[in-house]
Amino acid sequence: MEKQVLAISKEEFSNKRFLPIKNYLHATNDSVAPVLFNEANQVSLELPLAFFKKEDEFELFGILSFLESVNPFVDANGNFHLQYIPVSYRTYPFLVYMEKNGEQILCFDQNSGLLTENQSEGFAFYDNDEISAELDNKVKMLQEIQKMRVIGKRAIELLGEKDLFTKWDLKVNVIGQEQSINNLYTINENRLYELKGEELVELRDSGALALAYIQLLSRANISKIEAISRIYLAAQQKKAAANQEALVNQKGDLDLEFLKNDTISFG
Repeated sequence: MEKQVLAISKEEFSNKRFLPIKNYLHATNDSVAPVLFNEANQVSLELPLAFFKKEDEFELFGILSFLESVNPFVDANGNFHLQYIPVSYRTYPFLVYMEKNGEQILCFDQNSGLLTENQSEGFAFYDNDEISAELDNKVKMLQEIQKMRVIGKRAIELLGEKDLFTKWDLKVNVIGQEQSINNLYTINENRLYELKGEELVELRDSGALALAYIQLLSRANISKIEAISRIYLAAQQKKAAANQEALVNQKGDLDLEFLKNDTISFG
C-alpha cells in the first residue's frame, strides 16, 4: 500500500493514538534498504552494500534481492529474517522529512494500519496539549538518527570528492540468464589504493575510509543474495503452477515476462 504521510501536529493528531509495530509487511516490496552510516558494518555482514546516485548525491543502501519490488527476507506473516534489521524499518511508521531550509518535520504514515482513535489502545501523540512521553521518546530517537544521517552524508561526500565512486558493472543470474544491474555504484579500489598522506587521514578521521572498506568487503554477499533470489523465484513459480489464477496470462502460460529483461534497474 502506498504511503500517506502527514506531518504530526496537535490539530491533526491530538485525539489519535499510535500502535506499536507488529510486523514488517511494510518492507515486503523493497529490493533495497536504506542504510545509516553507523549501521553499515552490521548490515554488511548479511547484505551487499551499494551506492545510489540521486541527482548529485550518493546514498548508501543494502541490496535485499535481485527481483523487482521483492524482499525475500520478509515472510507472509511480516517476520523479517535478518539478524540485524535496518533502523529505517524499526522506526516506521514515523518518518522525518527535511525541508530545503534544513527544518526537520516529524511525520506519520496514515496508511500503516497503526493509527487509531480508540483511546483504550496504543499510545497518545499528545497529553494535555503537550507531546506525550511516548512521542517524545520517538522524537529523541529520530533526532539521533538524523545526526547519523548528517555524519554519513559528509563521509559519503568525502568519498565523492576523492573520486572514489565508480559505476558497478554487476551481472547476476537469477532467471537462468545473465542480467545486468543498473544504477549501482561501488568504491573504486584502484583509486583508493592510490590515496596517500593527508587524503587518507581526512577519510580516516571522518569515518569515510572505514565505510569504503566495509562496502568493498560486503560485495562478498552478492552470491548469497543471488541464490536467495533464485530460491524465492522458484518457490513463487511452484506456487503459481499449483494455483495459476495468481500468475497466468490469457494463453494459460505463466506470466513472468517482466523477468525476461536483460537489465534490472534500481533507483
